[in-house]
Amino acid sequence: MRQLIQRHGRKFAAATAVSAALAVGTALPAHAAPTVYRITTVATLAVDVAGSSSDSGAAVIQWPINNGQNQEWTLVGKSYGSWLVNYRTGKCLSVSGASTSAGAPLVQYPCGDVAHEEWALEPVNSGTAYVLRNANSHQVIDVPGGTGNWGTQLEQWPSNGNPNQYFWFQSVA
Repeated sequence: MRQLIQRHGRKFAAATAVSAALAVGTALPAHAAPTVYRITTVATLAVDVAGSSSDSGAAVIQWPINNGQNQEWTLVGKSYGSWLVNYRTGKCLSVSGASTSAGAPLVQYPCGDVAHEEWALEPVNSGTAYVLRNANSHQVIDVPGGTGNWGTQLEQWPSNGNPNQYFWFQSVA
């Protein structure tokens, strides 16, 4: 009988210790870290905040991949699609001045609940790439003229099915 009490006593003590540890110090994080992406153009250039600027209104361009945080983006789900948030600055990819005109330039701007900062990702190219459609203008992100020139500012343009409107997402973190 004494052995039975000792055996059950040890089990009870062990169970109590585990319960106490769980209650005190092993909390799980509230949210998992967001996936960080490098977004590239058909010219295999990265979507980049020019000059690694943190300024509101800084141009969003295509630039050779350099592994900088100004070339890294996270997605935040919104009603129409997603915000594309620059990892370095925390600012959103935005259509300058909330324009609905074809050719309006893309910039970074503090995120707000505004349609010109929301983007729907539409799979293309057998699902390997995406067209990014703006909630405000319903136009898509475009590399003007399909150029591979470094530093070209991205713009919005009516969807035309050309690959200069395709973007690839690669997880980097």
